[in-house]
Amino acid sequence: MKKAILVVMSAALLIVGSAAFAQNTDLRPAPLREKDRYSQFSDHGKDQNMEFAAQAKERQKAISNQRAQIKELQQQLNSRIRQTKSRLNTLRKQLHTLDAGKISSIKQTLDSIKVANRVLQSTRETVQVKNSELKSARYHRRPEAFLRALDDIIDIQQKRIDTLSGILSDLERLNNQLL
Repeated sequence: MKKAILVVMSAALLIVGSAAFAQNTDLRPAPLREKDRYSQFSDHGKDQNMEFAAQAKERQKAISNQRAQIKELQQQLNSRIRQTKSRLNTLRKQLHTLDAGKISSIKQTLDSIKVANRVLQSTRETVQVKNSELKSARYHRRPEAFLRALDDIIDIQQKRIDTLSGILSDLERLNNQLL
């Protein structure tokens, strides 16, 4: 009887004790401080880590600025699309007919907008791939690959900016043709 009580008590102690210790186990890594964030990439020295950190911050700032520029262009584009749709609706209500030259010009403009939309879709997919490369480079501690992925993202964003600007000018031309 004493042995049974001893076994039950020791089992209860082990279960309760391990549960108490298990509460404070956190397997996630602690967040890195700002100065340590980029030092994980290199084992060479403090100067190289600081240089890498400066380069990465510069590129990330450029990406952030381009992202803001893209959002602004998208807002302008949405506004221009609403204007074009309202002009088309007024033309439909007035039963206004367009001559063959205007119709062919409008079709060409719409075709160029469709092509630009395909380019935007492909750049969106490419950015997703580059983001995964960026995460991989950070995980495997490859600073050259990390910076190269940042540069690629900057190039892709610039292509998106150029494409959005082209669509905006095409929509402006379309609005003028509908007058």
